[in-house]
Amino acid sequence: MIRRILIATILLAMLASLGATECQAEDGSAGTRSAQFLKLGLGGRAVAMGGAFVGLADDATAIYWNPAGLAGLKDTELSFMHRAWLQDISHEYFALVQPIGNRGVVAFSLSYLHMDRLQGRDQQGEPTSDFTASDMAITLAFGRKMTNSLLVGGSIKSIDERIEDRNAYGLAFDLGCLYQTPVENLLLGGVVQNWGRDITFVEESFRLPTVFKLGASYRRMLAGNPVSLAADVYSPTDSKGRLHSGAEYVYKNSIAGRIGYKNGSDLGDTAGLSLGLGLMTTKNQTYRIDYAFVPQGGLGNSHTFSLSISF
Repeated sequence: MIRRILIATILLAMLASLGATECQAEDGSAGTRSAQFLKLGLGGRAVAMGGAFVGLADDATAIYWNPAGLAGLKDTELSFMHRAWLQDISHEYFALVQPIGNRGVVAFSLSYLHMDRLQGRDQQGEPTSDFTASDMAITLAFGRKMTNSLLVGGSIKSIDERIEDRNAYGLAFDLGCLYQTPVENLLLGGVVQNWGRDITFVEESFRLPTVFKLGASYRRMLAGNPVSLAADVYSPTDSKGRLHSGAEYVYKNSIAGRIGYKNGSDLGDTAGLSLGLGLMTTKNQTYRIDYAFVPQGGLGNSHTFSLSISF
């Protein structure tokens, strides 16, 4: 028991110290990173919970939030997401999770951000030909149980950012851990996301938006139904840190209500709020439909829809 606690504590401390060191080194670097789409949360369930999912990570979106969570999944799972984001920007996501016995769990995902064609302008502001832009990340991930209490995982993602016929390509890595504490149903998690070499677009190089997160989740029964509470400390290298928190209540394993909040938004009082619903049914397979609503101040509202199938 003491050995497992020590291992988990060391892993979490390493992630926290790396995050603190990196953020101090990059103070004032807001807006200097490429591939910002990698910081957009995935999945209607996690988004509705304010993006507080590092210490929970118990579905296919663990590929994104904390690959260590994959090791706790026992079924094959397919996940699809569509997000109507800001203005005419849409975000699509697909994930496949496959356990491979005692060896662990492997997973694949595709994230694709795209927009309608835009009117081009020259340096004098005169109209030119229209153009489009898109971002894509293809991720391979693996999670494994080290002990009954400690899960670890990692991923490698191929990144492609494109503006019309110009593109930038790069690779990034994620590394995470998830630990079941001696307190029943209390989990601690840590992850470093988007670590890798600079991306070059045309002739200019940009660093990746590396993010460090520590999270915790706690689950208990309320009136015979499960309630999950979660909180994440979010520490990016190109902006100020934030606290994400969220809650989920599942009624009779069929209807879920979710709420979340992340502080530090500059888009208005309600911009850090998130709300969502989920519907589940279980027969030979488990189906879950999730929806998340996130207000973005004067920029509009974001709507995220997800479908997950476990079998």
